[in-house]
Amino acid sequence: MRRRVTTGGAREAVSQPVVLLVEDEPLLRSTTSEYLRLSGYVVVEATDAAEAIGVIDRGEGLDVVFSDVSLPGAVDGLGLARWLRHRQHDLQVVLTSGYGEAVRRAAIELVGGDHFVPKPYHQEELAHRIDALLGTDRVATD
Repeated sequence: MRRRVTTGGAREAVSQPVVLLVEDEPLLRSTTSEYLRLSGYVVVEATDAAEAIGVIDRGEGLDVVFSDVSLPGAVDGLGLARWLRHRQHDLQVVLTSGYGEAVRRAAIELVGGDHFVPKPYHQEELAHRIDALLGTDRVATD
């Protein structure tokens, strides 16, 4: 599900993958969103799993959900990934966490090693990971 957008003055429709970024830390969410946008992605932001589920239920045409494991509220990132597994089989889910080995193992067991990015991460590494999952090459160059 890629969004059709018009680029610059060329008036040429270009397909851009859509990433739902679920992160409760405002600065990290903001900087990661900006980098992904510069890398050619449309970014939809959510601050917790409940907000993310609302976005998904509205049918936003998402390609990837990138979520922190540690989120405020009743459902954390692992719970969100489980919910998505039962609802959206074709939607890629990437998890991140800076917590210990047990959290990392639980996330990898749930989504797979290619779908886990440990914190702290480099934004370029994240964009490359998303590119690899979607078969695209959109990483911004400095």
